[in-house]
Amino acid sequence: MDDDLDDGAFDDGALDGTRHDAESGHTRLEAELREAAAILDPVPAELRRLAVEAYALHDLDAKIAELTFDSLVDAIPVRGAVDVPRMLTFHTGGLTVDVEVTSHGIMGQLLPRSPPPSRSSTAPAPERP
Repeated sequence: MDDDLDDGAFDDGALDGTRHDAESGHTRLEAELREAAAILDPVPAELRRLAVEAYALHDLDAKIAELTFDSLVDAIPVRGAVDVPRMLTFHTGGLTVDVEVTSHGIMGQLLPRSPPPSRSSTAPAPERP
């Protein structure tokens, strides 16, 4: 192994504390470079606006309702039926959206997530003498 090439670049300095000093030096350098870039080559306002809008869409899939029923795909067709409305059901979070699409327009309703079904039981009636 050639010891002349070992300049300590891969030494993490964990034992003598130099690693912490190097990290704080990198943090200061990064802050100075950011400041210089902001002064000498600022980000155009339009580009900044577009970046913020793009980031707002990063979790879009989590916000979009999932199609869980489509009568064109999931329902059994009725023989002889004409102009049958298309029924669509979407689920998202705690909300269900039912939509009916006809040749006359669109109707729909918003339903909160239904609570789990409740059960009730009764004791048997006492026997009469």
